[in-house]
Amino acid sequence: NQDALMVDAKYDGHEDYGYNFLAEHSDGEEYTLTFQKVNDAILKEFDLNAEVLVGAKFKITYTTKIVVTKDADGYDDENEINTITKLEKL
Repeated sequence: NQDALMVDAKYDGHEDYGYNFLAEHSDGEEYTLTFQKVNDAILKEFDLNAEVLVGAKFKITYTTKIVVTKDADGYDDENEINTITKLEKL
C-alpha cells in the first residue's frame, strides 16, 4: 500500500520503457520523471502515445514501488516502478 505523491510536470513523450515528464526541483533544476505504468482509464482520457500532448502541463498523482528481482549473478536488482493513478491537464 503506497502513499500517493503529486507533482506538476510537462509531458515529454513516450518511450519503450515508459512515459516521461519534466518536473522541477525547488531550486528550479529540471529533472525527468518516468512512469512505467498508467491506469487504463487515464490512457482512455489522455492518449499519451500521441505527439499532440508533448509539452502539455499536468498535475500528476502517482505511486512508487520498489520491485526487487535477481540478476544473472543472483544479486538483488532494485527497480523503481512509478504508476500514474490520476492525471489532470493544467
